[in-house]
Amino acid sequence: MRRCGRPGSCPAHVLALLLSIALLLTGCRFPGSTPPLIKIGLVAPFEGQLRARGYEVLYAVKLAVRQWNEAGGVGGYKVELVALDDSGDPSKATQQVRELAVDRDVLGVVGHFTEETTLVAAPEYAVQGLALVAAGVGAEGITATGSVIRLGLPDRLLGREAARYAVQSLAAERLVVLRGQGDRSADDSRPSLADAFAAAARELGGTVVLDEAIAGVKWISRLADASPDLVFLSGDAMEGGRAIRLSRQAGVQATFLGGPALGDRALVQVGDAAVEGTVYLAMAPTGVDLAGAETFVADYQALAGHPPGSRATLAYEAANLLLEAVARAADGSSRRPTRAMVWHQLAGGFQHEGLLGNWSVGSDGEPLAWPVAVYRIEAGSYPGRRLR
Repeated sequence: MRRCGRPGSCPAHVLALLLSIALLLTGCRFPGSTPPLIKIGLVAPFEGQLRARGYEVLYAVKLAVRQWNEAGGVGGYKVELVALDDSGDPSKATQQVRELAVDRDVLGVVGHFTEETTLVAAPEYAVQGLALVAAGVGAEGITATGSVIRLGLPDRLLGREAARYAVQSLAAERLVVLRGQGDRSADDSRPSLADAFAAAARELGGTVVLDEAIAGVKWISRLADASPDLVFLSGDAMEGGRAIRLSRQAGVQATFLGGPALGDRALVQVGDAAVEGTVYLAMAPTGVDLAGAETFVADYQALAGHPPGSRATLAYEAANLLLEAVARAADGSSRRPTRAMVWHQLAGGFQHEGLLGNWSVGSDGEPLAWPVAVYRIEAGSYPGRRLR
């Protein structure tokens, strides 16, 4: 190859080749050129009965990505969001993980926002080497694969929180447990939400006078005969709204209490006036109930057209947690961040400070403490009024 001895003595194509090599080695870019790209994924139900839940979290994750890009990106990389729909259907959940995994630019995922889809999909994230930040699901076992971080309490702790609120705060003595579809635990070492509630309620001095699955209608007459102070519903908002409506028609006057799955716009849509006064635990406060979250609320409302609910808060927190892990993986490294580097930032335990304050996750992927909120449906509106 001809050597360049003085300025202007090199052919143009040689100069171009040398400059290209220098740019590759140094990671430099021409002024105004497009920054390198990394991606995060979102899997949620954008179709079907739970589509409102999917779009609630979509706007929150979009907002987080937009804010990082406006601030200069993540470790010098522009962020792009890849959102896929699993329709809340477990049979689709694993396939969507595989779809994301094909794109090597996807470094982590936020999802899936239902118990069933998250449980089914969790092992596939380990297979694909992708980190999943699972927001707001209590199902036991989702972090066991070693590739999942949970934002929220597992069912064994959430059930205890619900029982404590029922017995101590609401002074309920006669308790009924109505189990949603699939809530009977087949493994005693991993109790369902209903199992955890019933066990804790008894320990706290309450009496469980009836424990029934709400498939069919036979439970209605048994519930009316039990004369409970409080009915705990472990199902989702669709099941819960229907069960509460049927219970009120049968003359049941008890307070209804449920977990995070009950807290959904569908509760009011299905149950109508019958769900007035229903209490549910949420994995996070809504944006308007968070101190110092005014900017988040305003920006979310401008994007979505309505205020952020509890799941929007969780999705925003999850997206920021994931993007911070990517930023740490990229910081000071001449290498492009990889999935393994991102998971390394999440594994082994960490502290995070965000909308929900300062909280920690242990080496098992489970939070060491979590700020559960309590809401009551009032004036026929969701999410209702925060009680705690």
